[in-house]
Amino acid sequence: MSAYEINKALTKNFQVMIGPSTIYSKLSTLEESGDICRTQSRSGKEYSLTEQGHETINDIPAIIAEILKSAKELLEGQNGHEKRRRQIP
Repeated sequence: MSAYEINKALTKNFQVMIGPSTIYSKLSTLEESGDICRTQSRSGKEYSLTEQGHETINDIPAIIAEILKSAKELLEGQNGHEKRRRQIP
């Protein structure tokens, strides 16, 4: 998939517009980390997932669950703090 195709998909699927410099910066980071690889085709640079990238993607549900758990604990802690603060006369 090219950077243009990635940007087009992000806009279509998530209604977000990301500048080309942001896309290329993130692609560079992902390539350096070993999650994607870049090849040259007739139409330009193409990016694809490596085996490590597939493993990373498979870990995403667990990562999201951990984020949600942490957010819930944080919010519950804040709610408890607010309740205690309101009870002080």
